[in-house]
Amino acid sequence: MPKPPQGFNYQALVRNVEGQPLTNQTISVRLTLQNAEGTIDYFTETHSTITSPQGVVSLAVGSGTNVSGSLSDIPWEVGGINLKVEVDPVGGTSFSLLGTSSLLAVPYALYALNGNEGPQGEIGPQGPEGPEGPLVSGTDGQTLRHDGTT
Repeated sequence: MPKPPQGFNYQALVRNVEGQPLTNQTISVRLTLQNAEGTIDYFTETHSTITSPQGVVSLAVGSGTNVSGSLSDIPWEVGGINLKVEVDPVGGTSFSLLGTSSLLAVPYALYALNGNEGPQGEIGPQGPEGPEGPLVSGTDGQTLRHDGTT
């Protein structure tokens, strides 16, 4: 079975301080996946990219230059993962915060949560026989109780 790609798409409209789109410009973007409180950074990467004629950047989170952490080690099961986006509009390393947003489930994940189950697999081989239990002897009508000591 093919492994799904390790990453996801991200798009943003990048503007200058006057609110005008940064068009056809080389910029640096730093992306950080962190917990909801913003106190734990799980993964950080940087991208160098060129904005479109409309000022849009399209990035694949997980395909940039790794700064710290690993995309595969993010505890997705805990939920509350945020994406923090920082930009240097001249393509350097002096980043300013563009914004932070919560990652939400995509429709495929929502379907998988309650989707159809696959077929049952084959029954596996029988395991090894366990050790023989202790022998207990007594007489008819007698009740034996064990207090856990020898």
